[in-house]
Amino acid sequence: MFSRLSFEPDFDRMVAASLRPIASKWFCFADAAHAAGDDAGGGGGDAGAGAGTGGDAGDEGAQGADGANGAGTASGGDKGTGKTAGDGGEPDATNAIWPEKWREEIAGADDTDAKRLNRLGRFDQPGKIFDSFLEIEQTLKKADIRSPFPDEGDDKDKAKWRKANGVPKEAAGYYEKLPDGVTIREEDKQAMETLAEAMHASHAPTSHTHAAVGAYYKHIESILAQRAKDDAQEKKDTDDALNELYGTDFRRNINDLNAWLDAAGGEVKAKIFGSRAPDGTALGNDPEFLKWMIGQMRTINPLVTVPGLGGGDPVAALDDEIAAIEKTIQKDNATYRADKAMQARYLELIAARDKRK
Repeated sequence: MFSRLSFEPDFDRMVAASLRPIASKWFCFADAAHAAGDDAGGGGGDAGAGAGTGGDAGDEGAQGADGANGAGTASGGDKGTGKTAGDGGEPDATNAIWPEKWREEIAGADDTDAKRLNRLGRFDQPGKIFDSFLEIEQTLKKADIRSPFPDEGDDKDKAKWRKANGVPKEAAGYYEKLPDGVTIREEDKQAMETLAEAMHASHAPTSHTHAAVGAYYKHIESILAQRAKDDAQEKKDTDDALNELYGTDFRRNINDLNAWLDAAGGEVKAKIFGSRAPDGTALGNDPEFLKWMIGQMRTINPLVTVPGLGGGDPVAALDDEIAAIEKTIQKDNATYRADKAMQARYLELIAARDKRK
């Protein structure tokens, strides 16, 4: 997520500074070891030459020269270890350059610092200290590290930091290019502006803000899908309950209720049926609410209980139908008297008109 290019030179200088005292001591010991080997080799050669000169006529001089030459070769060739092939031993790689108390030398002049010495006690060879530094370097190269926001810096420093760390110049920049499939709803815009301001104040990268917005809408999508599934089941349960209550009048009561509410306007009707109880149930899917509404409808406007008058303007429909039947009574009374259904309908309409008054 964050690049280490901005701090890599500093890190390299840190490692170099940490290794410099160790390297300095190493080279000092190396020079001393080489010098000791050279002195031993030179001394051996001189001894051999002297012994050979003193014994030109005898075997002792020759033997002295051979022994001295052997000592000189061993000392010079093995860098002052004092071991020869005749000794049957190999040079000790660990202590070939470093002294026995190399940990104390690295720890510093204060040999009483137990913590530093204990830390160095983890390494059985000086070279493994450098291996440890290499491991640390590789770990830091892979680590997700960024420098802190320059609160005390100028605008140029802050802009440079934001650009390097994927933070927009302003909070609104988080939403300039949203991920595919993510659209901020109109009703969410104010909340999303508040979120963007909080994310920008905490110097969050754009990717983090996009992840938060995406997670939010994924959650909303899941809730709406479950709500639609619940609504369908609740409507079915409500229809079953009212059908059992009203029997054959179930559909008529529902149609009359819809027609009655239509008189208030479609928006008002949608608000009533679209409102939800605390448990999330839509009022239009609540059988108890619908029973109460049907009762109120019959009390407030009894005309809606008369079949055929539920839609449109029931008052005008009532008056028109009464007038039509009375016209038949006046002009064709025989037809009226022969039609029992018309007579019953006329009585029903007259009763509804009287209730209205």
